[in-house]
Amino acid sequence: MGAPLTDGLAVRVGGVVKRFGSTTALAGVDLDEPTTGLDPRSRNEIWEIVRDLRREGTTILLTTQYLEEADQLADEIAVIDHGRVIAEGTGSELKDRVGGQILEVELTDVAQRDKAEAALLRVGCGAPEHDGRPTRLTLPAPREGLVLVEDAAAELRHAAIGVSDMGPRGPTLADVFLQPTGQALTEDHTPQLAGATLMEKGPKRTRRLPRPPGPSLRGAEAGVADSAVVTGRNLRHFWRQPDLLVFSTIQPIMFVLLFVYVFGGAVGRALPPGVSYVDYLLPGIFVQSVTFRASNTAVGLSEDLSRGVIDHFRSMPVARSAVLVGRTTADLVRNVMIVGLMVVVGYLVGFRFQAGIVPALACVALVAAFGFALSWIFAMVSLVVRGSETAQTAGFVVLFPLVFASSVFVPVSSMPDWLQPIAKASPVTLTADAARTLALTGGVPDSLAGALAWIVGILALFVPLSVWRYRRMS
Repeated sequence: MGAPLTDGLAVRVGGVVKRFGSTTALAGVDLDEPTTGLDPRSRNEIWEIVRDLRREGTTILLTTQYLEEADQLADEIAVIDHGRVIAEGTGSELKDRVGGQILEVELTDVAQRDKAEAALLRVGCGAPEHDGRPTRLTLPAPREGLVLVEDAAAELRHAAIGVSDMGPRGPTLADVFLQPTGQALTEDHTPQLAGATLMEKGPKRTRRLPRPPGPSLRGAEAGVADSAVVTGRNLRHFWRQPDLLVFSTIQPIMFVLLFVYVFGGAVGRALPPGVSYVDYLLPGIFVQSVTFRASNTAVGLSEDLSRGVIDHFRSMPVARSAVLVGRTTADLVRNVMIVGLMVVVGYLVGFRFQAGIVPALACVALVAAFGFALSWIFAMVSLVVRGSETAQTAGFVVLFPLVFASSVFVPVSSMPDWLQPIAKASPVTLTADAARTLALTGGVPDSLAGALAWIVGILALFVPLSVWRYRRMS
């Protein structure tokens, strides 16, 4: 890059850095880790020489492993991981993407780290992350610093956790290079070529490093790994909230018991001879439960947005789709567990899978796939509307008529004539009828093709739309 260096060299002689000649003739300079192994005084002298070159209009490409050095010297920074540019911008821009202030907590005892993580999670600003020290935790701090410190201190004190130091700080470049798991980009816990630091000075001389290549097998593998990390984070967040776990399981159980014992007698008379209402109802309740739970995807994503968790993820070298895939996959796992719980309750009140184990598994798989597709609709909703309450209200307005104007609770034939064509075409009806056939009689359901068409169509439309919207937000 630029003319070869002749005069104006910055050289190290006997541990002391000296400048020789003039530097004004230099068009550009490449510096490959120039301060490695230097003592602090020599390092500062090298820094001052670099600043002088920059002020005189020289373009300098500096490669460094030292984040502080990149922060001190660079006008622009390109972060390279395994030969791929994963982040680019000024130091301030990169740090702003972390999501504002960070609360740093230093524990007196590393054995209390798990308890401290659980306590800080209750503060409501995202999942705590490990820092370089085993006794240190960091937490996104999107709200006013003093209030967050007070809330965190109260939680830690209530949990009897010893703290030696705690306070908010601005993000550093180190925060930019950390994965959501809190691990550095490379196995030795140092960001590989962390800083390929680009400094550009002078008019019409701006140069950008090449963008990373298009999709590849390695990129797909990294995306799957990132999605697994985010899925695990969401599931841990769910398990750590006992009240959410309890109420998520109580609601479908109440539907089963109420409809079986309160409405079963009246509705049962509209069923074909020999079909009990509990056998008719349970597959429909499976579909009803995953349909209503789809709105939880919107609520969860909206809460993560308001707490700064999504901002934290966006600043990391994480696949853009991983945050959304992780959320919807975690909701898929929870849906399967809820359906399993309802099967247990159903067996207690007389329900039986009458077509065998394989059709039963197919029934559960179909219901889970339908819930997964609906989760992507509400992922899009959460990225468009603002606030978890608005997202929840939007879910209620859409899902309530969709569920009750379907065959989930009653046969379509018992509905008013004008409503029957709408109910028959509903994706909820098609999925409930297919699940019911698989559970009770086996064979290929007549409505299976329609149900699968809805599932594939929803995914084909809302997955790319949601990822596109998320990237626009980034």
